[in-house]
Amino acid sequence: MSMKMKVMSKSLNPQWNEMVKLENMKSGDLHIKVKPIKPSWKNFGSLWFSFEDGAPKEIWIPLSHG
Repeated sequence: MSMKMKVMSKSLNPQWNEMVKLENMKSGDLHIKVKPIKPSWKNFGSLWFSFEDGAPKEIWIPLSHG
């Protein structure tokens, strides 16, 4: 089964407009992962993105602990 997803989040980065859009990932697939925070990752609202060659590579949604 395949799905196309558009992920949007309110952005805290002024270089992005009001929404973050992931629409041009090479594989067309979006893998949502939960993992420890990596300091090099960028936080956009409640979503975290890792970048490779300037393009979003992974996205994860932090879990609330409390």
